[in-house]
This record gives sequence, structure tokens and C-alpha cells, in this order.
Amino acid sequence: MINETFLNHLKPVDLEFIQAFIYKLTSDKITLDTTNSENIESTVSRCPHCGSFHFVKNGFNKKH
Repeated sequence: MINETFLNHLKPVDLEFIQAFIYKLTSDKITLDTTNSENIESTVSRCPHCGSFHFVKNGFNKKH
């Protein structure tokens, strides 16, 4: 399993290889039939429903 400890022990060249491989994997998955490719290619700075800058990805904040 890849975790932070594993990644911290890699050389920079190995990290670049993994990064390129992951990028290729994700870009190969995006086709003309992909409907959520904007979620992969962009970042969200506001809630798409209410416009708030304070939001929790894929869920809700239990504190509020």
C-alpha cells in the first residue's frame, strides 16, 4: 500500500516516475463519455450549491 511513510523513503526521481504514471492513468480514464472529468481536472474553491467558501468535500461538517 502506498502511504506517506513509503513515499517519504523514495528518491525524487522515483516520486516523479510515480507522479507521471498516476497522471497517465487518470488521463487515460477520461474519454468523451466521461461526465465528471471537470472534477478531475479542476479545483473547487466555492460550494457549487450555495457559493460558500467554507465547505467539506464529499460530505458535511459535523461541527455545524
